[in-house]
Amino acid sequence: MPNRRQFTQIATTTLAATTAAIPVVSLTACTPRESQSAVATITSDFMKNLEGDIKAWDAIANHRTGTDGDDETGTWLQAEATALGFVAKQTHFELNRIEPQLAQLTIGETTITGSPLFDCTYTGAEGVSGVLGRDIAVLPFQPFDGHPQTRSLQAARRSERYKAIIALASADIVAPGLAVMNAEDFRAPVGPPVLQVASEHSELLRAATERSARATLIAQITQVPDRASNVQVHVPGSNPNLAPLVIMTPRSAWFTCTAERAGGIAVWLAALRAFARKPPKRPVILWANSGHELSHLGLDDALHASPTLARNAHAWVHLGANFAAAVGEVRLQASSAELMDQLVEKFARHGAQVDQQGEPLSRPLGEARNIFDSGGRFISILGSNRLFHHPQDRWPDSVDLPKTRAIAIALLAAIDELANA
Repeated sequence: MPNRRQFTQIATTTLAATTAAIPVVSLTACTPRESQSAVATITSDFMKNLEGDIKAWDAIANHRTGTDGDDETGTWLQAEATALGFVAKQTHFELNRIEPQLAQLTIGETTITGSPLFDCTYTGAEGVSGVLGRDIAVLPFQPFDGHPQTRSLQAARRSERYKAIIALASADIVAPGLAVMNAEDFRAPVGPPVLQVASEHSELLRAATERSARATLIAQITQVPDRASNVQVHVPGSNPNLAPLVIMTPRSAWFTCTAERAGGIAVWLAALRAFARKPPKRPVILWANSGHELSHLGLDDALHASPTLARNAHAWVHLGANFAAAVGEVRLQASSAELMDQLVEKFARHGAQVDQQGEPLSRPLGEARNIFDSGGRFISILGSNRLFHHPQDRWPDSVDLPKTRAIAIALLAAIDELANA
């Protein structure tokens, strides 16, 4: 895998090709106003760079908050923005990074390895022992926070009924293996030790629970004082007195998580390149935030540093998870019916996939919820993914590139309209 310096060189080389003088080819029918827009008219190099950005993300194997891969991602994105001539910086926030030491379940002579939740309590090396089904629960889950199985697991964590819990990954939606859960209570861990284990252990655990087998669960970790960063880019507007547009995307994940995160990163970079070709009317702030999987640590820190921005920005664009996935639905969200109608119109015009529309005025999924809670205006995109939070979410198999291209064009058209309103 390229080191950090090599990634900076790659970013600079890619950028030089992007901004070179090339013929502009309109890929879709545009309105007269859009035909003059550097966002809505797409070059052939844009399409190459969309794929290149996804591959660059995939080349960094670990994007977990505070790791070397997370740092490398921040350096790459800052280099891309700086080379375009924008003011880009990384703002840091503190955290105790969790490093699992021993995470396993022992039943007789059988040992199953897994991963602890990052927002529970933990054991020492001796672990917790008890009877499966009575003292140690075995509960299925999906990596999606809103799934009924996951909600039942979360309720069991708070019930104080069990000494420990085995969270068994369900194969109903995700591929076989271990797709982990986000740590929504990272700031204030709750409940007993929880060990996440892969779906292929389901039959063994079912049989052991039926015979009330004794087991020992170990979830031993160390906490490492560390820091992570958000990348922030400021694009000047021709009218600096206008309220800014804010474009945000998470840039951390449990594993590589390419279909989950790289679509948002690629559109974020595409918007920057478009603004370099044709500056917007109003100022634009672009955030690429770490801490996503740890209850949105990075976004919370950024909003704390700019306490009035959530409400006072002209609008927010949330480039969320999974819209690049080869297998998955696409969901649009907006803070008002007017913004939803504008977004849906862009997707229809450019032939981009939409499967669900969130109800305006209802609390949305993903980072858009932080803006909703602060009373801000937003549009948002996210979706489902068969490989959500799974190590196999990798290029090229997990990504639908034609689907992502169409969505990117629709999103850039919506961004152009908001940035020039």
